[in-house]
Amino acid sequence: MIVKLMMTELKHCVSGYNCMKYSVFYHHICCAAEEQGYSLDEMLEQVRLYGIEYVELDRDDVGADDNGGRKLFQRLKAHDLKPSSIYGFYDMGNPDRTVTRDDLLLRQAQYMSC
Repeated sequence: MIVKLMMTELKHCVSGYNCMKYSVFYHHICCAAEEQGYSLDEMLEQVRLYGIEYVELDRDDVGADDNGGRKLFQRLKAHDLKPSSIYGFYDMGNPDRTVTRDDLLLRQAQYMSC
């Protein structure tokens, strides 16, 4: 299902001009790999073959430390994919919110050039 959606979106860009750069959510790639019986690396390769260059990452996808983010970045890079952004949901009114978690996200985004 997700693979068909990606292919449908790419048909709008077959003429070779005025093409937008496409991205896909990393979570959708993981789900598509499971649905299609592919390994994650096989699905990342398929995504790139479809012409998609960028991946949207959830803050939780990049891990709880710098090492997790770097591993994911290297995995994407191995398939010639780049992160377009790292999104997350915040509860700004929560007094338990820690600066450490936000600092980690900023370091990871800087490392990945998001």
